[in-house]
Amino acid sequence: MGISPYLECISKQEDLVLTVDSSLVINSDPSDFRIEKVKYPFYWVDPNFRDWDLDEYRWIESTTHVAVYRATSGILTLDQIFNNLENDVVSQRDIIEFCIKYPEWLGQGEILTYFLIEENNQFFMPNLGVYSFGTRVRLKKYPSNQVVDMKKIRVVLPLR
Repeated sequence: MGISPYLECISKQEDLVLTVDSSLVINSDPSDFRIEKVKYPFYWVDPNFRDWDLDEYRWIESTTHVAVYRATSGILTLDQIFNNLENDVVSQRDIIEFCIKYPEWLGQGEILTYFLIEENNQFFMPNLGVYSFGTRVRLKKYPSNQVVDMKKIRVVLPLR
């Protein structure tokens, strides 16, 4: 099962300087980079990262190719967006690096950018909002029946 048929890729445009395979590349190094623990690039981080034990050290070493998507339909459930949970996840380190390397791909103002992570055998959705005062990170547990107004979000998914 591949990318949701309700999404279209917006990060493979000709005017962008991307990697050879036209995807964004995230090189995670084996460091303690947890969203709750870093100060930059975030202005505010949801305390749920700490409350749900997502702030503990984990060894991460990977390279992830990702693409940015928007919806082809107005209102969708999260199951329609993330149609292959195990293959749609990125790491917290990937999210941090994406925000540092590719801030122009984060939605601005009312447009949120969604990621999917798996921690402690559960799925979570960090969503980032970029405002004049900085980037805020909210965290929600993955609720499969939640409905989202797709005009107001972008989704970053790994290319597999």
